[in-house]
Amino acid sequence: MSIMAKGQKYSVKITPERIGGEDGVRSFLGQTSEGENIIVIDGTMPKTRQEEVLLHEIIHICDMSLPEFMVNIVSANLYGILKE
Repeated sequence: MSIMAKGQKYSVKITPERIGGEDGVRSFLGQTSEGENIIVIDGTMPKTRQEEVLLHEIIHICDMSLPEFMVNIVSANLYGILKE
């Protein structure tokens, strides 16, 4: 899958294993590399959570200066609205 953001095509990769931590501790659920135009999502989560994390990463792409707590609030709320 891929998406267009800020005039760039980003590949979206869903992993078959957990990302972002070792020993069962997750420090993050998705990550974006603007330099490589790749979004990686932890594929071990439920599909709805993967979708929310993808939205979270897209918001990061739109404005990398936003603090993490703000991206969390906006992505969770927007996802809820879009699912309605």
